[in-house]
Amino acid sequence: MMNGKREQLSDILDQIQTGQMSADEGYARVTSIQNQKSRASNHPLLYYKPEWTESFIPNKKSAPLTGLLLIFAENERQIQELSGLFKDCTLLFVIRGKEFAVLHDDTICMNHVKKDDYLKLFRYIHDHYQLPEKILHLWSDSQADMSKEGIQKQLENGLFSLLYITQALIELKWKKIIKLTHIFQTENKEQLPLHHALGGLVKTVHQEHPNFHYQIINITQSEGAGAALPAIADIYQRECDEKRDIHFEVRYENGRRFTKSYNKAGSFDLTQPLKHHGNYLITGGLGGLGYILAKHLSEQWKANLILTGRSDLTEEQEKKIEYLRSSGSTVEYIRSDVSKQSDAERMFSFAKEQFGTLHGVFHSAGVLRDSFILRKTKEEIDQVTGSKVYGTLWLAEEIKKMKVELLVLFSSTSAVFGSAGQCDYAFANACLDQYAAVMTAKESAGRVVSVNWPLWTSGGMNIDDEGISYMKQELGLDPLDDGDGIQALENSLCQSSEQLIALKGRKEKIEDVLKRAGTISLHSDQQEDADLQNDELRQNIISYLKNIMSEELKLPVSLIDEKQYLEKYGIDSVMIMRLTKKLEQSIGRLSKTLFFEYHSISQLAEYFLSHHSERMMKLLKPAGTSELVSYQKSQKENQWKQKRRYALKEKVQKSTWRPIPFLLI
Repeated sequence: MMNGKREQLSDILDQIQTGQMSADEGYARVTSIQNQKSRASNHPLLYYKPEWTESFIPNKKSAPLTGLLLIFAENERQIQELSGLFKDCTLLFVIRGKEFAVLHDDTICMNHVKKDDYLKLFRYIHDHYQLPEKILHLWSDSQADMSKEGIQKQLENGLFSLLYITQALIELKWKKIIKLTHIFQTENKEQLPLHHALGGLVKTVHQEHPNFHYQIINITQSEGAGAALPAIADIYQRECDEKRDIHFEVRYENGRRFTKSYNKAGSFDLTQPLKHHGNYLITGGLGGLGYILAKHLSEQWKANLILTGRSDLTEEQEKKIEYLRSSGSTVEYIRSDVSKQSDAERMFSFAKEQFGTLHGVFHSAGVLRDSFILRKTKEEIDQVTGSKVYGTLWLAEEIKKMKVELLVLFSSTSAVFGSAGQCDYAFANACLDQYAAVMTAKESAGRVVSVNWPLWTSGGMNIDDEGISYMKQELGLDPLDDGDGIQALENSLCQSSEQLIALKGRKEKIEDVLKRAGTISLHSDQQEDADLQNDELRQNIISYLKNIMSEELKLPVSLIDEKQYLEKYGIDSVMIMRLTKKLEQSIGRLSKTLFFEYHSISQLAEYFLSHHSERMMKLLKPAGTSELVSYQKSQKENQWKQKRRYALKEKVQKSTWRPIPFLLI
């Protein structure tokens, strides 16, 4: 590997001169390398793995549940039995059917694949009851079928159902704390990837909406001894204790409770499975990480490669392949979409024709469609989950047929931490982690590992210095350069865990973040719900927000109308993240989609008045000490500068309204 800066620049110049890289791409790579100097660190590589640790709940009688409990039940039998188990609260049941209908006073039928039916459901509840503060979600009955149709049913009952519930609650501007618990059952510790992977989704939900407390509970019993509903009800009531922190993911094994944590990985003392002159297939092989890997395998291992991608080769990509061949490797490209089973079969048939056998498969293909949960669509999710959810399953089937020795899945730290704006991506990568566990248990390949990658400096994700600064300050993470990434990859193949989190940065900060990655701290997430209609405070909040907006937009306060839609002022995704972060420094954790839900300063002011009135009073009331006073003073001093800037600004660009991803590979 060429790790030195001078060698990297020389390599780029050579590729430009030989036509393997365009001048524009070369300029971007040189700029990236120059920027790496300020981003570089001497921090070591760090490795962690998930572990389930027994975690006891004090053996005391659970407090009775009160208020409205909304239960998504499997069938009429569940409704009848559960009705007698929760006697201290009002029960409302939801079952699946062809269309939305109120069947009884306590039972509603809905079409669970229609997003609109979820909005109908919660509007009905809002009009006839009150929105629930607790939801028990039991839809998971199609879990055993891993055919294409079976996967779709599981996604509809799990991922999409939880997504549509969340979107409906956001649409109705539900701001109290709501606890949703999804419970599914297995036998003999069986792994069900599409249900276990919901942990990635619920972490992202909480990042975007801190008052949404979602939990995934797996109850696993010995064969033929599924948990009875009274046991499920007892577990649910114990997990609803409002005085304890909430674990996103919980497992009950024959009555014993376990929670997920992330601990240091063991030693890397297994034999390196990579072979000199071996034959390897790389999905997404001309993408950012895929091509870095292809170069390493061809240069250092003299490997023969089959690269896959969804498009025909461009002239530039053809030159990249010629560069790989210059090391003496046989390199072939096949256009294929791994999310399609027929294409996966064709890939392996092609590999068999070319090489006779494969020694390993690296699955780096992936698709991003970033948007916050409020605006996430089924079409976007289908695109993101295609290569990772379906594609990995098709690869696993072909690997088993061909008896391939090695499978490496390129996952992401979004599955571990969650990632605002990427609920589908976090879920899809969590599926990779779960697939690795399933395939290891079933011995589908000689060695299977899913690696949770952070950002690579040259991995294809264009994150600016502000994004890098956020990663370092808030998460303790440094981006991986190519040398560190390849070293981490080869190390991951020499240890026994089927999942490895490879990171670089400040050890103490990273371990603190990992410790908190699995829980919701109730002490830090409590929100005031006072309803003080105080005109003076409302005006102070409006002034405070105007001044913050003025500072960000470089626009005089006098030109900001509190009733005008914010997008008219050209607010973009970068500004949204900065504004949200600035508000959080004074107020505490806020919904990351606040500026999507409330479209003007007046609407934002009403939200803060209703839900954070005490904090706003403390922040704005004290004379001479509030941030309002300092902002006003700052604005007066800079008024003439802002007017000059505004005079030069003839048109305001409309916002793209896209989130900034921080946890991507």
